[in-house]
Amino acid sequence: MEGYTTSNVRLFFRKFGASIVFSEMISAKSLNLKNKRTLKKIRFTDEERPIGIQIFGSDKETLIEAAKFIEGEFFPDFIDINMGCPAKKIVKSGAGAALLREPDKTLNLIESIVKAVNLPVTVKTRIGFEKELKKDFFISLKNAGVHFITIHGRLAKDFFSSSVNWDYIEEVSSYNLPIIGNGDIFKPNDAQNILNKRNVKSIMIGRGALSDPYIFLKIKGEEGKIPEKKELFFINFLNERGEDFITIKKFSYFIFREKRNVKRIREMINNSKNIDDILKICDIWYNYD
Repeated sequence: MEGYTTSNVRLFFRKFGASIVFSEMISAKSLNLKNKRTLKKIRFTDEERPIGIQIFGSDKETLIEAAKFIEGEFFPDFIDINMGCPAKKIVKSGAGAALLREPDKTLNLIESIVKAVNLPVTVKTRIGFEKELKKDFFISLKNAGVHFITIHGRLAKDFFSSSVNWDYIEEVSSYNLPIIGNGDIFKPNDAQNILNKRNVKSIMIGRGALSDPYIFLKIKGEEGKIPEKKELFFINFLNERGEDFITIKKFSYFIFREKRNVKRIREMINNSKNIDDILKICDIWYNYD
C-alpha cells in the first residue's frame, strides 16, 4: 500500500468505516537518518487514531532505534513490524518476508523490540516464505509480547498469484491468538463470508480499499452513510485537504470502473495533468449512459 495510504487517505478510511489504519511501510534505516520524505510519510493527525506506524528492516539495533524514535516523537497507538512484504528489493535487503527464513532469529528480534518500547508492538506477516511456518511460531510471537498478528494467507514466494490459505489462518486463530486475517478481500461478501463462516474475528483490507474506499461501511451494513456521487466525493475530500495530485490520479485508476467506457476513462486519467482534468472525467463518468 506504499504510495496510497497517505494521511489524508487514512483519515477518509477512518471517517468511512475503518476501525484502525496503518501508515505506509517505513524504512527504519531512512527514519533513523531523519530523511525528510520518510518523516512526511510518518506524520498523522489525532483524527486518524487508532493508527499504527509500520516499519521494516533487518538489523535489530536499527529497528529498535526507529521504534524508540517513533514512540518518542510521534506516539502512535502501536508500532507494526513488517515481516510479510515479498518485494524483491525488500527481501534482498533481508527485511520484510525475508525475516520468515529464520524464524528463531526473527522471534528474538521481535522480542527485543517489544522490550525496548512501551507502545504495543504488532506484526504483519505471511504464512511462510517458501513453505508454511510451523503454527507454533505464532504462539511464540504472542509469548514474545506481540499485541496482535496480521497474517496474509500466502507464501512470500507466491506474491499474489496463489489462492489465499484461509484454512491456515483459521487454524492459527483457533489457538486463541490475536489474529487478523488478510488476503483477497475485494467485496463486502468476501469479508462477510470470512467473518461469518470461519473462526476469524478480524480482517485487514488493503488492495480492496483502493477500488472501493467505502468497502468498510458496506461490510458494516452502513451503506446509508455513503455520499451521493461517491467517487466525486472521495476525490473532492482528498483535493480539499491538499492531497498530492499524483495520489489522486493513482486512486482514480481504481475507483472508475465497471462501465463500458472504462478503458477510455483510464486513458483520460493517464493523460490528466491536474485536478480539473480529473473532475471533468468525473462528469463524463456520471453522464455516460
